[in-house]
Amino acid sequence: MAADAPPHRAQAPPPTAPPMTAAQCSTKLRLHIDREQKLGLLQFFKDYNFDAYAPKGAEMYKQLVSKGCPWEMAEQFAMLVLYDLVILVGRWC
Repeated sequence: MAADAPPHRAQAPPPTAPPMTAAQCSTKLRLHIDREQKLGLLQFFKDYNFDAYAPKGAEMYKQLVSKGCPWEMAEQFAMLVLYDLVILVGRWC
């Protein structure tokens, strides 16, 4: 080994994904509509009621993270439950 080689450092393990409950997902859906000014979606969600969609978003998040998707990206994909569409996620996630 060369004398000027840097010492070997163990890499830190990747951060674990924080869990997302249906209640947290509901809050994130509400914030998504407000932040992105998706006011047209409010036609479908009277009184910001996401009861039917928040559990689906939380489950989508959990499944994506379990398949190796970075949790930040999985969180963004979970917002798509508002749009009732199907997305095929390849290796890039």
